[in-house]
Amino acid sequence: MHREKLIAITPHFKDQRILQLMTHMDEAVALFLRRAEAQGSDPIKDAYILFKLLKIVSKGALLSAIRQANALGTFQVTYLQNLLKPQEVKPQPVYPQNIQLLQIDYERRELALYDDLI
Repeated sequence: MHREKLIAITPHFKDQRILQLMTHMDEAVALFLRRAEAQGSDPIKDAYILFKLLKIVSKGALLSAIRQANALGTFQVTYLQNLLKPQEVKPQPVYPQNIQLLQIDYERRELALYDDLI
């Protein structure tokens, strides 16, 4: 049977396939998912979250983050999400020390007056 037919027949085939792909990607991923499951996490949901992270980060970056989490003994997907997802930076406007500088105005001139300078 083709995978497309299996997805239609088996509602959880897609989730199982993602779990299979992620665990066979690297031993570090398999270890992470096993230890997360031992701590009460759902490996299918965690594998799906890791799979979605591959859309925004490279495979190498994901594997590096997973290896770091394994070394630290942190087996929570939220740790990886916070580590890998870029944080939104709010713009911080710059203000001069002398507020009167914001009130500077200029007198409009014709462009023809600048022709002599060239």
